[in-house]
Parts: sequence; structure tokens; C-alpha cells
Amino acid sequence: MAVIDLDVQTLNLISGTVIPLLVGFVTKKVASGGLKAVLNALLSAVAGAVSVGIAASGHIVVGEVITSMITTFIASTAIYYGMWKPTGVAGTVADVVPQFGLGSPPLPDMETEEKGEEDVETQEPPVLEQEEPADAGDDPKPAPKRTRRPKKPQ
Repeated sequence: MAVIDLDVQTLNLISGTVIPLLVGFVTKKVASGGLKAVLNALLSAVAGAVSVGIAASGHIVVGEVITSMITTFIASTAIYYGMWKPTGVAGTVADVVPQFGLGSPPLPDMETEEKGEEDVETQEPPVLEQEEPADAGDDPKPAPKRTRRPKKPQ
């Protein structure tokens, strides 16, 4: 029978591969990116400490634990952006349980610049409306003039 020797680096790589999927599963689809990053960091810290504990057989060195935590976090972030997100696996995991887990929807006034720019491009400018004067003798200002926008060249 084949024996598999799990060293710290192998355990970090395995946990770094699974952690982004776990974060997507335990957070709501609309959860903020900050919450997901903090949860990723916490799970990476736990997985890094457990990796050193398993591989060290009880002889734990603090420097190795910190290095393992950082390595697991870097691996999980790289695997998320390098493999899970571009292939659509991260979105599929989030779609399985969209309303389950941690996080709340972002506030409506906290939209990204890209979304705001799309809204500006599709909206028509407001049209000035003339108000009826209360009394014909009280109207010192003339009503604003309406001007047409020039047509875009085709």
C-alpha cells in the first residue's frame, strides 16, 4: 500500500485550494468583498496552524505557524483569482445557496464606479418644465428656454 507523507507545504496547497470554495459556500452571494476577504484570512490562519500541527507531530514552532498561515492565504487568493473565478466554479458555488450564510446586501449608495457610469450613459438628461405663474403680475423672470441637443453624427 502506498504511503502519502503530508508535509506542511502540501497541506497548505490543499487547504488553499478548498478555502475559496468554502468561503463562497458559507457567505451570501451578495456579501461584501471585505467580509469574504476577512473570512478567507481567518480560515487560512486556522488551516495554516492545523497544517503545522499535523506535520510537526506536536513540535510546533511559532515562526513556522505564521509562515504557514501566510502561505495558505496567498495560495487561496491565487487559486481563487487564477482558477476558480475565471472558470466560473466560484460563481456556481455561490449560486448553490445564494441566500444562505454570512453577509448582507451592500447599501444602495455604495455602488461601484462602473455601475454608476453605465447608468449615466443610458439616462437621458432631465427636461426643464415651465411652471405656471401664480399671478400674471408677479412674474418678474421669463421662463427658461428649451434648447435641443445636437444630433449625434451617424
